[in-house]
Amino acid sequence: RPGFFYIIDDWTALIHMAERPFGQYLVTPDGEQWFPFFLLLYYGLVKIAGEQYSLLVLINCLGTGVNAFLLYNFFRRHWEPGLALTLSLLYVLSAAHQAIAWNAFYFGYLVSLGFFLGALLITDRYLHAPSGGKLWGIGGCAALSILSHNYQLLGLLALPLYILTMGESVSWSDFWA
Repeated sequence: RPGFFYIIDDWTALIHMAERPFGQYLVTPDGEQWFPFFLLLYYGLVKIAGEQYSLLVLINCLGTGVNAFLLYNFFRRHWEPGLALTLSLLYVLSAAHQAIAWNAFYFGYLVSLGFFLGALLITDRYLHAPSGGKLWGIGGCAALSILSHNYQLLGLLALPLYILTMGESVSWSDFWA
């Protein structure tokens, strides 16, 4: 299936990788998208995997598993473990479709979602025990999420919405201190 693994986004990145110096490859936008952190990771993955696309498929599957685990951890904080597990498994089933897992460029979406989920989990911890380190963690995860793929820009609005909807379970004086 080598002809089906690299989609047009992959070919564009591969052409940019081959035609441009490394630094320019990282900072040049791809159309309307700018995601230098993902391009850095993608460059390393392509150099390591080469034509062995099965390694990239394995990495996509492992990334899906990591994101499902992060999603489960977040859901478990709000719902019963059985429901949290069921919702996480629904994510895995929807992300395990061969049209998704067999595309190398999908890794950017996985990384972006993973950092977003990390920011969401740290936000939840921050609401219950505020600290400067957790605030830096939220900012770092949010920034890496955007630098991995910018489809998450609007999704980051979920972080303040999550804070606003926590209601009485949050000590607002501690939060704003």
